[in-house]
Amino acid sequence: MLEVEKGSLFAGRYIVVRCIGAGGMGAVYLAHDPRYRNFPVALKVLYPGVIKSRELRERFKTEIVASYRISHKNIVRAYEYFDEENMQAYAMEYIEGVDLHQRMKSGPMSFEEVAGLLRQAAAGLEAIHSEGILHRDLKPENIMLTKRGLVKIADFGVARLRDENESITKAGMMV
Repeated sequence: MLEVEKGSLFAGRYIVVRCIGAGGMGAVYLAHDPRYRNFPVALKVLYPGVIKSRELRERFKTEIVASYRISHKNIVRAYEYFDEENMQAYAMEYIEGVDLHQRMKSGPMSFEEVAGLLRQAAAGLEAIHSEGILHRDLKPENIMLTKRGLVKIADFGVARLRDENESITKAGMMV
């Protein structure tokens, strides 16, 4: 069983700082590579029970493949993919800030702020679609906001590559 604890070395490369989020399929950890100063990463690690499912492993791999294809300022950048028998994970750009859901709960937003966020999200979606990818799970929790106000679209967990013959998620299937 894979255990990711504060201070542990992940995949022989990243030192885990702390857990920054968890969902139904896995958890996300703040980590850093000791070879590079001031370069934090977010590690998304699937739960051990989840990686036993071939279908869920493929869905996660699709997420990484989809995010590797995109290089845009409004998209969270993927760095490195790990796929072993007892572990599946990837390292991605760490976003210091909040998601749009948290921002909306913190108080009213001006028209100018909303318009700016929408403009950036649309630019990110345009980049995603131009690479033949359908995100399929765009929601406030998957729109990250940096401390400088930059929008970063995240979580390609149910993305679909348009040129694939078959999607990882089927019509009527819940994720």
